[in-house]
Amino acid sequence: MEKAVGTVIRRGLLISALSLALGHGLFVHSQTTGEPDTTTGSRRQGYLYIEPYQTRVEVLFDMPLALDWLAMEGLKFAPLDEAAQQRITERAKVLATDWCEVQATSMRAQGNLVDVVIVKGRPGATLPMKDGEPVEPKEAMLGFMWEFATPPAPGSINLHWKGFIPGADDLPVTVHFGSKTESMFLSRNLPMAKWVNNGRLPRPDALAKVPTFESTPPLNIPVGLLVWLAGGLIFYIAIKRADYKLPGGSTAYFFVWILGAAMMSRLLVLPMGGGSQAPEITTTEDAQSILDPLLRNTYRAFDHRSESDIYDVLERSIGGELLRELYLETIKALTLEGREGTRTQVTDFEARVDSVAAIPDGDGFTAECEWTVLGKISHWGHPHTRVNRYTAEVTVTPSDGEWKIDAIDVRDARRL
Repeated sequence: MEKAVGTVIRRGLLISALSLALGHGLFVHSQTTGEPDTTTGSRRQGYLYIEPYQTRVEVLFDMPLALDWLAMEGLKFAPLDEAAQQRITERAKVLATDWCEVQATSMRAQGNLVDVVIVKGRPGATLPMKDGEPVEPKEAMLGFMWEFATPPAPGSINLHWKGFIPGADDLPVTVHFGSKTESMFLSRNLPMAKWVNNGRLPRPDALAKVPTFESTPPLNIPVGLLVWLAGGLIFYIAIKRADYKLPGGSTAYFFVWILGAAMMSRLLVLPMGGGSQAPEITTTEDAQSILDPLLRNTYRAFDHRSESDIYDVLERSIGGELLRELYLETIKALTLEGREGTRTQVTDFEARVDSVAAIPDGDGFTAECEWTVLGKISHWGHPHTRVNRYTAEVTVTPSDGEWKIDAIDVRDARRL
């Protein structure tokens, strides 16, 4: 009897050991094979990018899953041409408008769905696509992008997600801030998640100080006050000689005269003389000390996301008609091409002045210079680095005791 029981126990232990071994082997095999990932992360993936002045939310859905949601199942069995892609993105944009909300430090952030695109590849490994390029549904994902205006270093970010479509009852989210990442997980039961800063995303550096020079303030001549005083005095002398008595007496007249003087002291004030005498810039070192902060602040202006804020910072360095032109050209240079386009964040800047010359018959100088801009952008789960180099003649003129860039003639622009 005891022998039989021992045999049963040994067989049970052997079966258990074999089951564990087989189970372990199957588990390792599923993780190491080159088969497509079939976890929830491959069918849907979210990204939360927290940057100075902006929070961006990006979400990717597996294309067959998205087509089921859109009731466009018939498109799953053939390459998606340009017309099909347009139908998909237009319909998805209408249905997904209110899917996403963001709060920055308990205040609702202003933002909206800015684009819906078809992306080739998988989360973290998307591939560039040309406009009109056909793509197999099984090789594509449908991407949504929201942008929200947030403080330069928000205390916290609350993400509220409503886009749980059939077959996607949860959403893994990777949070990117600075050079760090962390994970969130959203579901129908818990559709909100909170990221807390705790100093991990510091405020951006202050803008460079705008170069200035000594200026002499003008002498303000109160013409209105002088005319009032002289006229009142002449009138008083004239009535005294005519032996005419003022109504209310001289005391009342005196107070009215003083009151009028106080009012006229702010009228017809003419500035005379003064003004600024800009120094002559003759060395490349002096020119670079002026141009470097002006150009640096020009790119720092695009840390902001609203057009009015960008212009406010640009006006500190740029003068004249150049402002609008430079705004448009810089936006173009900092934006990635193609359907995955979003704006690059400038991380480093370097300028070099090669020569300088005075402006004939005028104040200021022109400088032949070269500058390099290094930027980065992470989207759809992978980073891009951009390096642009410019060679240009830059004209700098004085304005109210400050130097400002008045013209830029770009001779060469290269992407490295």
